[in-house]
Amino acid sequence: MMGKNKRFAGVTLFSVLTLAAPAYAGGGTGKVIEYDAPDAGVGNGLGTFGGGINNFDEIEGNYSDSAGVLHGFFRSPNGKITTFDIQGQGTQAGQGVICYGLNDEGVITGTYSDINLNYHAFIRMPNGKISKLSIPGAGTVYNTGSEATNINVFGLIAGDYYDDNGVIHGFVLTPEGKLTEWDAPGAGTLPGTGSGPNGFSGLTALGAISGVVTDNNFVAHGFLRSPDGKFTVFDAPGAGTQAGQGTNADSINVLDEIVGWFVDSGGATHGFLRDCSGKFTTIDPPGSVYTLAFTNNDVGEILGSYLDATGFLHGFIRSPQGEISTFDPPGSVETVLGINNQEGSFSGYFYDAASTAHAFVKE
Repeated sequence: MMGKNKRFAGVTLFSVLTLAAPAYAGGGTGKVIEYDAPDAGVGNGLGTFGGGINNFDEIEGNYSDSAGVLHGFFRSPNGKITTFDIQGQGTQAGQGVICYGLNDEGVITGTYSDINLNYHAFIRMPNGKISKLSIPGAGTVYNTGSEATNINVFGLIAGDYYDDNGVIHGFVLTPEGKLTEWDAPGAGTLPGTGSGPNGFSGLTALGAISGVVTDNNFVAHGFLRSPDGKFTVFDAPGAGTQAGQGTNADSINVLDEIVGWFVDSGGATHGFLRDCSGKFTTIDPPGSVYTLAFTNNDVGEILGSYLDATGFLHGFIRSPQGEISTFDPPGSVETVLGINNQEGSFSGYFYDAASTAHAFVKE
């Protein structure tokens, strides 16, 4: 799109602060558009997976081909899909490109796995140029490495890496190349423990980060990392304290409202909203037995998915006033809602009766 690199040439920190709470647009007011990436596989969980959407209705995502290899894509508002691969990515099933972040400049961040299942963080510019990010300390052995999970409008990147021992650490990388590595308080030191941000909406324009810290007992806790590096670690009321239980902070908006989910002492999973004062609201759509709240935009709209008693996965939308509605695209037997932008558009994907994944956008 012409002039895309000039969209935010006049954005300043002051303008973000003063324009941070646009009016609620109502969860998307247009039609649902289904789409599939070229060469996407069919059946057996293969297909197209719509990911993040920015404020210009541009979308990043992934698709798996007939062999199960993962590829990245960028979808323009006019529906044009540009697919991409990264030199050195693996070519076996489950290997390849995973996209996570997308900002309003059209810059994509993510990770790719090589033939040895070692992961490498990357950044893709709007002109298609792809660069590997060098993260010292990232592991170089099987199932370790780095991933760039978020990028904001100012080009700040947040992500995490697994060291050679499988311990997770967070990082932020400025546009100037300054790297800061960090560990949230209480982060474990065993393989599979540690701390890092969650994908796409775990970083605000102001630089605040939400994520999860797993302790040495394998209990999860949510955290907020402020732009100055100060941590607030928290647990949702009712969160369990045994291994595999606890709190996962998935998304944060510019008002420092955080959404995610928690596993209680009985093993049940619930969504939650934590406001900027630390007050929690549990989110359980009617008929749900398992709820994941994935993302929230700056006006307070929340998206997620839930399982009903029959085992079917549905999407849901929670308005800023707390009203919850179910959303399933035509032909869906399982729906995963992804990301919502400030205009009320949102993206995601669904599985049809043949277990093929199809991406969609509601504009």
